[in-house]
Amino acid sequence: MRLTTRRQERRYMESSGYVFVTPELSPYFKITGIGDLLQNIIGELARRKLRVAVICPDFGVDPRHLRFTKSMSIYSTSNGQPTSLQVKCARDDRGVDYFFIKDEEIQRYLSEASSLRLRRDKVGRNCLTFCYGAYLILDALCRGEMDFPVNRLVMHAFHWQTSPLVALIDQAPWRDRVRTVLTADILDIQGRFESKVLETHEIYRLLKPAFEQEINFLRLGIKKADVLHTVSPNYALEIQHAPHGRGLESLLKERYQQGRLIGILNGLDPQNLDWRQIPVLRDHDLAVSLEAKNLLEQKQRAKLLFQRTAGLPQDPSAFLISMGHRFVRQKNFNLVAKAMEELMALEPRPQIYLRAWPEPCQGDADWDLWWQIVRLSKRFRHNLAFFSPFDRDQSLMNEGVFIDRFLYYAASDLFLMPSLWEPCGLCQLEAMHFGAIPLVTTVGGLIDTVKPFTGENEGWGFHLKDPFDSKALVELVAQAMDLWANHPCVWHGMVRRAMSFESSITQTVDNYLNRLYTPG
Repeated sequence: MRLTTRRQERRYMESSGYVFVTPELSPYFKITGIGDLLQNIIGELARRKLRVAVICPDFGVDPRHLRFTKSMSIYSTSNGQPTSLQVKCARDDRGVDYFFIKDEEIQRYLSEASSLRLRRDKVGRNCLTFCYGAYLILDALCRGEMDFPVNRLVMHAFHWQTSPLVALIDQAPWRDRVRTVLTADILDIQGRFESKVLETHEIYRLLKPAFEQEINFLRLGIKKADVLHTVSPNYALEIQHAPHGRGLESLLKERYQQGRLIGILNGLDPQNLDWRQIPVLRDHDLAVSLEAKNLLEQKQRAKLLFQRTAGLPQDPSAFLISMGHRFVRQKNFNLVAKAMEELMALEPRPQIYLRAWPEPCQGDADWDLWWQIVRLSKRFRHNLAFFSPFDRDQSLMNEGVFIDRFLYYAASDLFLMPSLWEPCGLCQLEAMHFGAIPLVTTVGGLIDTVKPFTGENEGWGFHLKDPFDSKALVELVAQAMDLWANHPCVWHGMVRRAMSFESSITQTVDNYLNRLYTPG
């Protein structure tokens, strides 16, 4: 009986088309780790010869690896006025189709989103415009008006910005041909607007009677999606309770009890993480991989190159700590700044590399913190380097060396991720892949991916229980430094266990196909 079910599932997968609707997509435009995750998912589905399409904004860049096939116009009504959206169609060498919705207001919104400067009065209308454009593209796909021959569609939407699309599909005449999946990973921003925003397009007026004063885009999507998805099992449990649910706890718990809130762990594309595919590692013959017989020697060579690149003293005996994330409150740079005096008082003094983006504007909430870290990097300039990912050491440009995140993963002994909350995270997975031991807070997917060190042969990371406890952070760093310096065999075992953690996108996509994309 089970074999029959498996065959039915396989036939369903092969006869389905998988359409991803997203406001971000690496490498063109990135807000969160979803942009990277999505590329990993697309690549794995394409390797399985499944039909895949992506609907996203035109990010204003030239995707050179795509073959543009045609453009088309979508005519609609915006604020009572006739308007049109331009859609650029393309295909890559894997057979993945792309539909880029071109709109000046949407592009302007994205440029503001990337710098964390949002104009609330236009955000809602821009999101609704994008969702309506995506709806019309899906309508054409379902009606067989485009070269995408499938019997049914799985529409997988990401973030609160795409949630209104889920509601539009719910009332579409072709609703029974589409399975809707919504990934909700960031609940801090839910898209809450006055209900008059629904006047952006006439099609949304059918929704307006249900929202007299305010509409919450994310809540609407959570209610209407066939399946709600989070990027780790533990985060799916956390958001059913305050404060992690951000006011949506009861609805999320209801969906979980219905079997329609599913947590599936993020995955990495092992092909993209092969050191031979990463220019800075390949060009310097830095074979930092689990298969390397001289793994610690390779990491030491990577450390020397990184130290030279980052302007730190070249010292293979220095304990190197790194931390690279978006400069937002969630990532908790404040804790590291608070602990810096005590970290610099450790003997021997460690080297620390901090990478953050984007640089805040004067008057932003994190402006003072940014410049506090800048001042600390000047004060401890031989042991603390602070960069944005766009910084380059001009003296090394002719050598083709710059600070690539894979270089500092390969070079680092310890990687910090003291997040206040974390749906899953890709950074700790990437760091582990290159042998950097993670020090993480006990939240979200960090619990699912980092097993704490509890003895000579147990675990490969360190858990910080209180994300506001700077003294506990320093104590864990001191413990890590002691193991690294005085118990090298134990440390080497931790490194190998971290690198052995199974984080392949293959496993993630298996779960997507069996649990998210196939009706059960």
